[in-house]
Amino acid sequence: MKNLGSLLLFFTLVLEASSVKATVDKPEFLAGELVTLTLTVVGEEYEKMPDIPSIAGFPVLHSERHHSSNFTYREGKSIMELTESLQLTFKPTHTLQVPAFGLEVDGKMLSTQPLTIKLVQSRDQQQPKFILTLTPNKEHIYFGEPLILTLRYHAKQGVDVEDFKLQPLTFEHFFARPLGKEKSYEQEGYTVHEMHYLLTAKSTGRLTLEPQTLQVAEHAPSGVSLHHTLRSKPLEITVEPIVGDEPDLVGRYTPKTAIDRLDQVAHQPVNFSIEIQGVGDLEGFEDIHYSIHGVTVYEDDAKVEYGIHNGQLISHYTKHYVLIGTNDFQIPDRELRAFDYTQNRFYSVRIKGYTVHLHPDKSLLTTTSVVKPSLPSTTATPFSNVSLSQWKMKFSHLLESLPHTQLKTLGDPLWWIGWGMAFLLGVLVTLLVPLLADGWRTLRRKIYNRVSDEPLFEEALRELYPHMGKSSEVEEMVHALHAHREDPRIKIDKKRLKMMMQR
Repeated sequence: MKNLGSLLLFFTLVLEASSVKATVDKPEFLAGELVTLTLTVVGEEYEKMPDIPSIAGFPVLHSERHHSSNFTYREGKSIMELTESLQLTFKPTHTLQVPAFGLEVDGKMLSTQPLTIKLVQSRDQQQPKFILTLTPNKEHIYFGEPLILTLRYHAKQGVDVEDFKLQPLTFEHFFARPLGKEKSYEQEGYTVHEMHYLLTAKSTGRLTLEPQTLQVAEHAPSGVSLHHTLRSKPLEITVEPIVGDEPDLVGRYTPKTAIDRLDQVAHQPVNFSIEIQGVGDLEGFEDIHYSIHGVTVYEDDAKVEYGIHNGQLISHYTKHYVLIGTNDFQIPDRELRAFDYTQNRFYSVRIKGYTVHLHPDKSLLTTTSVVKPSLPSTTATPFSNVSLSQWKMKFSHLLESLPHTQLKTLGDPLWWIGWGMAFLLGVLVTLLVPLLADGWRTLRRKIYNRVSDEPLFEEALRELYPHMGKSSEVEEMVHALHAHREDPRIKIDKKRLKMMMQR
C-alpha cells in the first residue's frame, strides 16, 4: 500500500494515443464536504495502478475501479486499447495540493501537474457553475413596438461542458423570433453565450414573460454525465395601446423610392423600388401593391433586414417592381400613417410616385415576323341576289356555249333528272353550310383551348421576367411575348422559347 502524497498525482499529457489523467469533481469545497479524485490511464500496455490509502494525508473513504477496452487503428494496425479509472473519495479539512502522479504507459513515463483543491468558508463565496438570464431592453412599450430580449448563458471556465440545449423560446403573450447570430465571449471567469430575440406583443396590459429552460450536460470526473436544468426568472412587461386609428407603421422611418428611367420604349421594362428604413419592426408591414391600367406589374418578395444599434431595433425594408406598359402611365403616390413611439406622435410617410412616358417600338414589327390572317369568305351563296331575268340570260349563254352534240341530249329525260338532282343537292348544301360552319367553329374553339399556346406564353413570361437583366436573348423574348399579348399575329418561336425556359 502506498501513500499518494509520497507518489506522484495526475496529469494531462498525451503521447500518441497513450494518456494518464487526474480530475476532481470540485476544485472548491465547503468544510465537511467529500471530494472525489479520479485517475484514468489509457494505453496498449501499462503497469497496474496501485491501491492508494490516502491523499495528501487524508484517508481514502471509498475507492472504485472501472475497466474497458476497444479496438482502434494506429499506423495502419488494429490495436486493442485499454482504459482503467480509479475513483478515490476523501474528506479534506483545509486547502491542499495533490502532488503529481506518474505511470509507465506503452514504454513511456507519463505524469501530471499538481492539483490544488481549495477550502471556502461559505456557499455564497462560490460562483455557480451555470447562470441563465433574460434581459429586456425596456419594461414599458407601446403595442406594435418591438421588444429586444437578450438571453445570456454563463458557463464557469474550467467546467467540462459536454452539451447545452436551449428549448425554443415560447411566451403566452408575445411572438418571439431569433435576431442575429449567437455571440460568445469571456467575462469574469465565465464563458458567456449571448443571443438576441425580437418579441412582439399579442395584446396590451401588464404581461408576463414566463421563465425559460436550458439543459446543460456536464462531464463528471467519474465519466458519467451530470445534467443540469437552468431556469430564468419571470419578467413583467407593460404594453400600452396606441390611442386613435390603427397606424400602417409603428416606429420612426424614412422612405425612399427610385426608378431607372422616366422615358422608355413601349413594351420595355421600367424598374421601380421602394426602401423604408428606421427605428422599429417592419416584419409585419403589409406590402404595397400597384394596379395600373394598361401596365403589367411584376414584383419581388419584400426583403427586411435587422440590426441593433444603441439598444434599438433598426429595420431596412426593400421591394422591387418591374412595370411594362404600352402607353404613358403614372405610378401613384402613397401616403402611410405612422406612429412614432419614441416621441408619442403620429406622422405621415410619403411613398413618392413617378410619371413614365413611353415611345412606340418601331423596330418590333420589322424584326418580328407577322402573319396576316386570311379574311373569312363571305357567307352569301352563289345563288343569292340573282334576279330571274339574270338567270335566263345566264342559262341562254350556257346553252349557246355548249357544243352541238350536247344540245341533242337536252331532250333526254335522264339528263334533266340528273340536272334536277344536282340542283337540289346544291340547295341542300347551301342550307347546311352555315350550320356546318357553326359546328366547326365550336369544335375548333374546344380544340384550340386544349392546344393553345397562350398558357405556355404566360408561364414563360413569369419564369423569364426575373432573368431579363442577365441575357439580351431573354430580354428580347420577354418583349416579344408582351407584344404578342397586344397583337396575337406576332409569332413566337416556341422551340427556342422552351429551350430558354429549360436553361
